[in-house]
Amino acid sequence: MVLRVPEAAVKVDKEVEVKGKLHRTMGISVKTEPTVKPVVSEPEPQELPPLTLEQLTAYWGEMLKAMQPELPKLAAQLEGKELRLEGDEMFVVVVNNSYLDAEIRPHLIRMLTYLRKLSHRPMLNCRVEVVYEEHEAVAYTARDKYDVMVQANPQLDNFRVLFSEVDL
Repeated sequence: MVLRVPEAAVKVDKEVEVKGKLHRTMGISVKTEPTVKPVVSEPEPQELPPLTLEQLTAYWGEMLKAMQPELPKLAAQLEGKELRLEGDEMFVVVVNNSYLDAEIRPHLIRMLTYLRKLSHRPMLNCRVEVVYEEHEAVAYTARDKYDVMVQANPQLDNFRVLFSEVDL
């Protein structure tokens, strides 16, 4: 940035006044005429239509392509993840385990910056939601196996009373 001073006026004081112990010495003062610059206002942000899931999915795909060279593993893990809209400027990335949630968090600001520029929405925000998948648990201990069998056939408790020496 170059600063320019328009038509500077230089005044040299040649008078020396003596008053008590204070002495005024010769000095130079530079005076400039004030320049009034017109204030350039930022263009008002245009009202964008609400973000649709199709637009968000397209932006998400472009972001994943841009991530591919630097973060191929994360880009592959995020490929095909469910996206949900929560309002005009908020969306949710649904993942199925907390490991992936921990992998996304350090890169979330960078991802959002890219998406904000791409969509021209500076207030776009995101959160990660972990939805755990339920699957059938396997009984490993003798007590767990006995409990599963009792649920299937409650009459096994009668045999437990008759044969109390059987240890679980």
